[in-house]
Amino acid sequence: MGSEKARYSFRLVVAPLEAVEEDARFRISTWDNADGLASSVARIGLLVPPLAVAGGGRFRLISGFRRLAACRALGWPELPLRVPEGHPTPAECARLAIAENAWSRALNLIELSRAVNLLAQFSPAGRVDPEEAAAAGLPGGEAFLVRIAPLCRLPQAAQEAVLEEAVSLWTAAELARMPAEAAEALAGLFRRLKAGLNVQREVLTHTREIALREGVPVRELLAAPEFTALLDEAGGDPNETTRRVRRFLRRRRYPHLSAAEERFRTLLRELPLASGLRVQPPRDFEGTRFALQLEFETAEEARLLRGRLDRLLEHPAFGALLEGKRRGYETELQGRS
Repeated sequence: MGSEKARYSFRLVVAPLEAVEEDARFRISTWDNADGLASSVARIGLLVPPLAVAGGGRFRLISGFRRLAACRALGWPELPLRVPEGHPTPAECARLAIAENAWSRALNLIELSRAVNLLAQFSPAGRVDPEEAAAAGLPGGEAFLVRIAPLCRLPQAAQEAVLEEAVSLWTAAELARMPAEAAEALAGLFRRLKAGLNVQREVLTHTREIALREGVPVRELLAAPEFTALLDEAGGDPNETTRRVRRFLRRRRYPHLSAAEERFRTLLRELPLASGLRVQPPRDFEGTRFALQLEFETAEEARLLRGRLDRLLEHPAFGALLEGKRRGYETELQGRS
């Protein structure tokens, strides 16, 4: 396609609606509902006639599918069409369809993916020439075009997540490399979390690593009762759901975190804690810094807590707690088992 230098002139044709057929190969738009457009056409008229190729007394529509649907819904007997002169090749039709869409509005990621695949389909080399793509109105360089190409082949649920911007471009490209059922399950989770790229990257990476290590399909992992239960317990709050999911996956991916929590709770029960004195573990048991909290109202209560704190610091369980922090909880547990 890159070597073709065709320039097009068009003629306006008013064709019977029954003589117009859709050539779905050239559909770019992800918009299916034409109700709003039909209302606009009824009030204002058809400002830009669809693009069609003539042949044998019939017309193959290559751009303007929603406009055609709107006119059909309105019961129009005829439809004005823009028809390129001559006999455009499929490659030229692809270029025209993409350019009309891309130069009239910003395409979403799925539409861009469809456009890239359409160009590649009719390219002699089977790949997209970046200059050809730019001439048709597609943004980005070759790396971007390669990255978005698989998106239109994602399962429908995953494509919807992309269109809702519940899934980032990086995540969508990673989902495209996974089995369809895994991509669909993860896309459904991301639609529920409404999280940013960093969280999506973490969740996807942990999920994929757990599935690989345990030999469990991703879809089965995300459908497990213990996982669906934590989603239900979050009560529909995206932030709380995200926190629970991240915690679950980290612990499943790194079992020593669960061991750390178990050890902490065991040692905590041995400590001489009293009202007003608390020991808090590192957040999610990932760090090494503990917190010691004192609560009091009077100076006398503070003096009492000081004595209790001295006893706490001398207790063997407190020393074991800090020793476990330095050596790693999982190592300490193995040494005591």
